[in-house]
Amino acid sequence: MWTESAPDPFNYYIPTPDILSPVFGGIVINGPSTLNYDEDLGVLFLNDWSHTPVDTLYTIEQTGASFKLDNGLINGTNIYTVGRLAIVLIYPLFSIDNHTLKVIGNDLVPIHPYTTDVLDIAMGQRYDVIVRADQNSTSGSSFWMRAIPQET
Repeated sequence: MWTESAPDPFNYYIPTPDILSPVFGGIVINGPSTLNYDEDLGVLFLNDWSHTPVDTLYTIEQTGASFKLDNGLINGTNIYTVGRLAIVLIYPLFSIDNHTLKVIGNDLVPIHPYTTDVLDIAMGQRYDVIVRADQNSTSGSSFWMRAIPQET
């Protein structure tokens, strides 16, 4: 058990590729609190993200060149321009607002591809689908991904 004062969390940042690549998350060091609260919801991760390997970014940074990271994440999620996404779906009624699903497999068996707006998945079934993420998103618009439990 830590019995001394809470350490300064900024003293432990070591920016080297071998340290940064596999690490994601936060270390919570509970220091003194100046206000009571009802429930600790844990860490809300706010971070930037790159699809470029960290050792490549480190090499770029060492040359003094600048680069822009691909995305910002809130609790590990956000959006970025991609193209076609492969998703494996199991069980519930599934849809993505304003998107069609191209169904390409059922229970690990290739099938004749077809498109649908809503996929009705029976209990224990698996579907492989492709979603084309090419919808134009205007400022403030969202596309909800819906997984609706079905009655048995």
